[in-house]
Amino acid sequence: MKIFHIFPTFSNKYQPYNKRLITSLEQCKELEVFVVSLNEAISASPKKDIICLKQDRKIQKLKAFFIGVLLYLKNEKFTFSFSKISKSAKLYGKYAFIFKNKDAVFHFHDLHAIDQVLLPILIQKKIKYVVSLRGNDIAIKPLLSEAIKAHAIMVLKHAWRIHSVCQSLKEEAITLATINADKIHVIYRTPNLKDIIQSKEVTVIQKEINIVTISRVHWKKCIPESLIAVKNLVNSGYDVRYHIIGGFPKQGEYDKIVYLIKKLGLTKNVCIHGYLNESEYKRILLDMHIFWLPSINEGIPNTLYLALKCGFPVVACDTDGIPEIVKDRHNGLLFSPYDFNALAEKTKSVIDNADLRLKLQKNAMETVLQTQENETSQYVSLYCSH
Repeated sequence: MKIFHIFPTFSNKYQPYNKRLITSLEQCKELEVFVVSLNEAISASPKKDIICLKQDRKIQKLKAFFIGVLLYLKNEKFTFSFSKISKSAKLYGKYAFIFKNKDAVFHFHDLHAIDQVLLPILIQKKIKYVVSLRGNDIAIKPLLSEAIKAHAIMVLKHAWRIHSVCQSLKEEAITLATINADKIHVIYRTPNLKDIIQSKEVTVIQKEINIVTISRVHWKKCIPESLIAVKNLVNSGYDVRYHIIGGFPKQGEYDKIVYLIKKLGLTKNVCIHGYLNESEYKRILLDMHIFWLPSINEGIPNTLYLALKCGFPVVACDTDGIPEIVKDRHNGLLFSPYDFNALAEKTKSVIDNADLRLKLQKNAMETVLQTQENETSQYVSLYCSH
């Protein structure tokens, strides 16, 4: 069976998981795997095994246009409207890989990456597409715009299969689009276990308590807002260092956090490391004591898997898929969304209560997570089931 995996970009440095997933699926004898990158430009020396759709050069656009005209004439009724042919030819040219492989399955790994003009054609031609639900796909974006919400509902209703990274998002999708639960397959991600380090188990945390968050600094991650908790801890006499590991997709997010650090008088208490890959931040984790996950919207982030397996006491927001893996006062502590003073208070209990801290660390390391073998077999079942 041919499966085309369609990503906004591949490989995205913020999503190293995607490369691991594709590598595992390529080893399946039941599947013939292709990778499509929507926003990467076609280069003079194309990336091996990646279909790039962005066309920067005129010759590429012209070639795609003529291919699109031929595919349009083959798939649609002829019309004398040049503007309609021209518009449709651009779409058919861009997505030629779909119209040349209509019996394949097309897996869109970002719901909102499905072109609004392409979607009706997928539905009309009964082309099988799968869509993945991740943290922001239906929990945040549809609330920002009725048009986006309507598009998301249409995508979900007509999808052949739906993949969700957690049970919480599955339930939200059922409510949003009133679809059958059997259509949605929950497949948890496999963590990257090769970069696991052993967190320190200490009876008393000495001066300089190191707290870490690993995440791209996006507004829904609430990293600037977590400085409220840092300020609370500092004012309570705790010598904390908050380490932020992650890139800034927008300059405004960087400017905001730098401003708040200065405004709150936390220049000695916050360290911005910027983007580091998994092997690079492994060195920093050796000196960390506590892991924070302050996001208001998440599926189940890969960094949470990593933190648990490293044995960090985790303090995380009680939202979306997080409580499916973090059980309060068992393998981590949960705080209510937006309550950053509660984040500070939960952190104080981790620092001050050695018995609680060591219990959380022990249970975190014993948390049963997804395995690569099981995840791969679940994807095969998703694609090959009737």
